[in-house]
Amino acid sequence: MPKCQAFLPEADALHSLSVAGLQEVSQHEPLEWENPLFNTALSQFEQALDYCEIADAIAERLRFPERALIVAFPVRLDDDRRVVFPGYRVQHSSVLGPTKGGIRYDHNVSLGECAALAMWMTWKCALLRLPYGGAKGGVRCDPRALSQRELQAVTRRFTSELLPIIGPQEDIPAPDMATDEQTMAWMMDTYSMQVGYAVPEIVTGKPISIGGSVFRPEATGAGVVMVVDSACRRLGWNLSEQRCVVQGFGKVGGVAACELAERGASVIGLSDVSGGIHDPDGLDVQSLYEQAIERGHGSLVEYEGVGTGSAVGLAAGPDGLYFTDLYKDFGGASPIEAGASVFRVRWIGVVEFSAESQAGPAPLTVAFHEGSSAKARSYAASASVGRPACACVVARLMSADALPGDKRMACSYSTTASS
Repeated sequence: MPKCQAFLPEADALHSLSVAGLQEVSQHEPLEWENPLFNTALSQFEQALDYCEIADAIAERLRFPERALIVAFPVRLDDDRRVVFPGYRVQHSSVLGPTKGGIRYDHNVSLGECAALAMWMTWKCALLRLPYGGAKGGVRCDPRALSQRELQAVTRRFTSELLPIIGPQEDIPAPDMATDEQTMAWMMDTYSMQVGYAVPEIVTGKPISIGGSVFRPEATGAGVVMVVDSACRRLGWNLSEQRCVVQGFGKVGGVAACELAERGASVIGLSDVSGGIHDPDGLDVQSLYEQAIERGHGSLVEYEGVGTGSAVGLAAGPDGLYFTDLYKDFGGASPIEAGASVFRVRWIGVVEFSAESQAGPAPLTVAFHEGSSAKARSYAASASVGRPACACVVARLMSADALPGDKRMACSYSTTASS
């Protein structure tokens, strides 16, 4: 017995040291879902706590997702290759009810992105007093490179992997980036086959013919414009007198642009994954959207009179419209073509870095083209940059005759340090 009495304090001491060590690790080692986007969501939550009467224990619980699932599943492609796709599903909070949230297909989907979006979905449901919690998931893939059969195979296999954690009373998937009502129909069918009967309530955003809701596809884009209209009224502005730029021209951006035009606003700039266009006199949004539906989303720059383009972003500045390109791992340079009153962006080359770029500053050369490709005049601009994880090229377009050497057009470069 004395030996036991002598041993127990030592065990307690070892246990205390172990607990302290675990606490120290948890405080300093990043968790698997921690990335800049998740940290942004968490920072917003911390700021909101100053205005809420929430117990510390509840606040601490809401800083973490309840469950995070990572899967990897093989799919046979049309060329008979077997490719393994990573998939994710994060459920942030089920306190108010079943979790719900979108399923996205994109080559940048990550656990951290899903965790951040799931947290935001929790706040949206709570603010609207809906009896749901937040969730988000997705598959890391390039949906534009997959055929319809391959997309169906990815969806059905991913749904099978999610079976243990989804259900009408557990977690309800929905459409998101690069997924639509067809994707939801495949998910519903796969789930229903596993349980032995039709379960339309397993997903939202499904076709009306199998229990979907009227106006569901347009709801998000229309909601964006409702918020914009409300903000304009609060600022004392008239929406019909505003000039607008919409980044994205898919299920959300396309509907939002059309709704803005219907309310009298002038939409002067649009962009999608294929490129961006700008007309200071206003674009024919309805015609563009009808073409996007006919040819498939992501075909904005195929609009006649605009030409082909590369992936760009659009942003409004105090003195003009900005086209921005983000290229990772020393990606391509973006030339800018101007024709009449419509600007178009087209991919033509790569940014060249000298050998010194691996260790220090190196010249960065970007070529700008004006006019048609047949009569293009080239201009070069260079800047000294270090070794960036990504390079962001921003070109400001002020008028059709703006040239890189002209004061009305400026070119700037920004870099982020590589970790």
